[in-house]
Amino acid sequence: MSSHPNPSSPDSDDSSGRLGRLFAPKAFLLALVLSVVGVFLGGLVPIVGAIPGVSLLLRALGLFAAAFVVGLVADRPRFVEVALAGALVGVFSVVLSTLGAFLPVAVNVISQYGVELGGVGAAVGAFVTLVGHYFGRDLRDGVTREL
Repeated sequence: MSSHPNPSSPDSDDSSGRLGRLFAPKAFLLALVLSVVGVFLGGLVPIVGAIPGVSLLLRALGLFAAAFVVGLVADRPRFVEVALAGALVGVFSVVLSTLGAFLPVAVNVISQYGVELGGVGAAVGAFVTLVGHYFGRDLRDGVTREL
């Protein structure tokens, strides 16, 4: 008998396949829920949050915090999951904040620039969550490293 584990056996460490190592649905759902909560809480800041540009920055800060938490608590890096969750939440955040404007104007803006707005929201959301996750992983590494 060979002492090497069979890659197709259920006992092997690689039984989840390449996709399981690259993308974890549970981690994605955690990142998505935390991102939605972060954006929601970022949008609830009174007085300062009423300013349109500041409101988007506070929501981005909420995205950052959500990804930071995922990076801090996850046992493995989850960059793909947090980037996808951040991109999705970023798209919906930008589009919904545009719809919060006067409705006829918002419909006109979204019909003309919806793809561009969605692209910017996805790019900013993915970038902010990747940076937040990186800093969360960095803090976790610093805390768990032996002296």
